[in-house]
This record gives sequence, structure tokens and C-alpha cells, in this order.
Amino acid sequence: MPAERAAELIDGFEPESDLERVVVEQPALLEGLAWGKPRRGHPEGCVGHHVAELLKRINGVEPGRTACRSGSSRSYTTRSSTE
Repeated sequence: MPAERAAELIDGFEPESDLERVVVEQPALLEGLAWGKPRRGHPEGCVGHHVAELLKRINGVEPGRTACRSGSSRSYTTRSSTE
């Protein structure tokens, strides 16, 4: 299931809104989150692990993940891989 894959790539991630549930279904997003490996300057490796680190830092400043997500009410579109 894509949400479980996203949780593997972003430690502890669970979709909290309909938008997040739709977004984690996108193969391109999952591929992007999996991209990368540990290297100098980026010991976290894949993009998903980097995102997890950012969320941890944001959570240290904000009272919770929902607070940092409250501004994400924009509509998003996706392109198919055949475009």
C-alpha cells in the first residue's frame, strides 16, 4: 500500500488529510522520496529520510504536525508519466 511505503520513506508519516492520502498514492512522489543514498553533506540518504528530519525539526518549533500542515489547502495536480 502506498501510504505504508511513504511511512517507510518518511519515518512515522501517516496521512492526516484527504489531500495527503491522494498525494501518497502518486508513484512519482514515492519514487522521488526513495531517491538518493547517504553521501557527504547528506548522511540521511534518500529524500524521504531528509523530509523526516525536516518534519522533526519543524515539530520542535511548532506544537504539532497539523500546525505545519494547516496551510496545505491548495489544490494540486499531477502529470501522468506519458505526458
